[in-house]
Amino acid sequence: MIRAVVVEDEPSTGTRYAQAVREYGEPFVLAGVYESANALLREWPKVQADLVFTDVRMPRMTGISLIERLRSDGWTGLAVVISGYGEFSLAQDALRAGVYDYLLKPVFPADLERLLGRIEITFLGNHGHLASEALKEVDFELLPGFVQKAIAHAEEHLSEHMSLSAVADAACISPAYLSSTFTRECGISFVEFLHRVRVARAKELLSRPELSLVDVAEQSGLTDKSYLSRVFKRVTGQTPGDYRRQILHGPRRLLDDVQ
Repeated sequence: MIRAVVVEDEPSTGTRYAQAVREYGEPFVLAGVYESANALLREWPKVQADLVFTDVRMPRMTGISLIERLRSDGWTGLAVVISGYGEFSLAQDALRAGVYDYLLKPVFPADLERLLGRIEITFLGNHGHLASEALKEVDFELLPGFVQKAIAHAEEHLSEHMSLSAVADAACISPAYLSSTFTRECGISFVEFLHRVRVARAKELLSRPELSLVDVAEQSGLTDKSYLSRVFKRVTGQTPGDYRRQILHGPRRLLDDVQ
């Protein structure tokens, strides 16, 4: 389950956001609604939410300051900042604080439903752990929101042909800006990241002996057997066939050596 909290100093608005989470249902569970950042912080040790929806403008502590405080304490969940102020500086601050998304009021139920759907994919998508496999040395949860959207889109459409322009459109950003930001934040290009995610998916598929290498190539988005072999060997140092033999027959060989 994904534990979500809402922080909003306007009670009626907070109730609406909370209702959207309840109506969406599994895998989300509403863990609390708070009228201030301090109110959440007082109960944080027992709340430990995975997802925080927070207004920006609140008394004593802003929503962005709240997220920064949680991050400084080691929290790696997802944050969504909601603001009635269309100030670009606030969006910049939100990105620096590592938010998943930044929404401008008024926020309608359909907006929240679409957002929760994207978050579900990020948390619990069919291959949700592959981004971590591909970016082992990158703190995935602290990347800018539009980079996270690009990653979620890539994983959701992993087996399909994918261009940088299409991914950038899904992330609502220009291809050039996505490419430069992704390389700066992750230390690798988006194309290289996509190769690593697809290789991670191919590794899973190779553990299923009923699948041919053609099947593995198609389902991992690596087009054909030849391209699968070339990319797989460059990333792992092994051919797909060698990797499959190792994971399927390695224990048996070890037993044979012992006997």
